[in-house]
Amino acid sequence: LALSGGYHDDDTRMPGALTETDFANGVPRTGTVYPDDYSKTEDSYVQLNPEIFFFQNSLFQIPLSYRSRDTLGFSSFFNGTMTWEANTDIKTVSVSPQFVIKETVFGHNNNLTFGFDYNDAEEDIINTLTIVTPSTDEFTLGKENYGYYIHDEFFLLKALALSAGYRYDKVEYTFSPWTPAKKDYDENLFSAGIDYNFYKDSHVYFGFSQGFRYPVIDEHFDYTSNTINTNLVPQTSDNYEFGVRHHFTQTFYVNLNFFRIDTKDEIYYNPTGGPFGWGANENLDGETRRDGVEITLGKTFKNMTLRRSYTYTDAEITSVQFSGKELPAVPKHMASFDSVFDLGRGFTFTFNGKYVGELFFESDYANAFAKQDDYVVFNAKLQYAWKKFTTYLDVNNLFNEEYSEYGVLGGSPVQTAVYPSPERNFLVGVKFDY
Repeated sequence: LALSGGYHDDDTRMPGALTETDFANGVPRTGTVYPDDYSKTEDSYVQLNPEIFFFQNSLFQIPLSYRSRDTLGFSSFFNGTMTWEANTDIKTVSVSPQFVIKETVFGHNNNLTFGFDYNDAEEDIINTLTIVTPSTDEFTLGKENYGYYIHDEFFLLKALALSAGYRYDKVEYTFSPWTPAKKDYDENLFSAGIDYNFYKDSHVYFGFSQGFRYPVIDEHFDYTSNTINTNLVPQTSDNYEFGVRHHFTQTFYVNLNFFRIDTKDEIYYNPTGGPFGWGANENLDGETRRDGVEITLGKTFKNMTLRRSYTYTDAEITSVQFSGKELPAVPKHMASFDSVFDLGRGFTFTFNGKYVGELFFESDYANAFAKQDDYVVFNAKLQYAWKKFTTYLDVNNLFNEEYSEYGVLGGSPVQTAVYPSPERNFLVGVKFDY
């Protein structure tokens, strides 16, 4: 029986993105043109997870959780001539009973998982929109969804595993006061895979799965117009992967993975969408495809562990309005490395870094603007462990790289804007494990 809970409270400034015009007017990367914008959040949860073990290696569990999240936010736009202040309150209840049965079937190992998910969320919104004079409206949005699923992995041979799964999921949204007052959707999803253990810890595998993402409640609501977009539908995807995980020795391995993701009705932010053309969440009018390959190498020495990875992704829109255009916010090239050194006497030093290649700004589906710059950033961490205590010092952006991890189209007229990433920064802490 496991019981967990948490409480979080913050009062955060929201400096917003900086546009090309802002930089041209002399605004520094650490500055803002909206110094009054803020967000206050109070978030708490409690979760109970009873587990019952039976047979040889099987269990039944039923996680139960309750979460309450209250926010108060203020945002200004169009150079401060328009503002909104929103108070939101979201209550969420979840229950997910599940059976995991790991037993032999006719002398073959078999892993069977089946269960049921239920989630019920309700959000109360009080939003004050000021265009010339303040106007306050109240809304209640609901999202209730449930799904049942089954997945089985059967070892036809000791080294050969076949798997298959199915999930049915249904959701109902409620909007008040609004017309229509309800919307519902359902999904039937399948998966299948094969895994062959061809040498010691080395495997070759192929997998197919279907995925989905429902719009979250907030994505339906437009704070800049006090309207609800009931036309937003779930996005779905077909996912394929083929790969090899090979251990040349116990301490040296290489993973090679090829993937393809075909997505329909992808949810995105249109900076000129919505009832007044100020921006809104919409479904992309067309399908997208992400083809790629990921390579990972790892090597463990006596007092050092090294890991390197590289990912190439060819992401494009394959139909309708933006056919043939690159998918924004997806870099073609990404690379990372991690190095962990055991210095002895309880000291550990970690040095890591990542490279992110050029990419089109978020929402630039027409590829009408120049790409966002690539960047390399490095981090370091020194850690000391003594008995149940661990102290650490993190140095992020070690070489003080000037970069922006996230960029988007926005403003009026629409232009590129970035959220500048932090300069060199430090984090010191102490951790106690009991």
